[in-house]
Amino acid sequence: MPTEYSPIIVHENGDESHESWIKIGANRISSSPGAWLFDSDIPHQHFIRVTIERCVRKRDLNRDWLFNKETLIKVDMSQAQWGAFVSSFGRGGGVPATLNFLQGVGLVPQAPPESRLNESHREVKEAGKKALSQVQAAYEAVQTAFDENKGKKAMREALRNLSVTLGNAPANMEFAAKSLTEHVENVVTKARADIEGTVIDAIQHGELDANYLSQLQLGPAQSDVTS
Repeated sequence: MPTEYSPIIVHENGDESHESWIKIGANRISSSPGAWLFDSDIPHQHFIRVTIERCVRKRDLNRDWLFNKETLIKVDMSQAQWGAFVSSFGRGGGVPATLNFLQGVGLVPQAPPESRLNESHREVKEAGKKALSQVQAAYEAVQTAFDENKGKKAMREALRNLSVTLGNAPANMEFAAKSLTEHVENVVTKARADIEGTVIDAIQHGELDANYLSQLQLGPAQSDVTS
């Protein structure tokens, strides 16, 4: 499909603009007591804000000067999300981020703080309750068959159901517990990446000695931030 072109607009003051010209930048933002971002279980005192703005071009002193004109969009990312974004070129379906500003809308209302870790914890408790209730129901069926003298066939069937229920219960609870463990590990990894990102920024600005990072001993997540 051929590229479509539209003319560059030359303004009265000599500035030039075009609908396709933009500037994109990323800045580290500080927030107190902390910003809650999409797909993150912890508040962030430091995060990355990506801003896309329209720009104009001015020719002066034998060179082009580019000036920001108007903001199109602002997107916030945790340092872990930013690290995943810049290191995952061409892979996956994208990285979660939080829309902060959109042209025509202005500041975008933010979602209330939430912890998906709490949701995982609730699911583990529900899995435990469900497994116990199924065992209780199977046990009561055995007790009923015995009390009502329903015969050996009914007793065998009730006992078989109880055995199957007891056999399935650990696996069901283990799956929920494994999901919770993975969520906890994910939260810790992201928090670790944010800590390392903060330390690296402080080192780059001369606020900390470079040896301080190795003293943290935070493990493999360091490569996610520094890559």
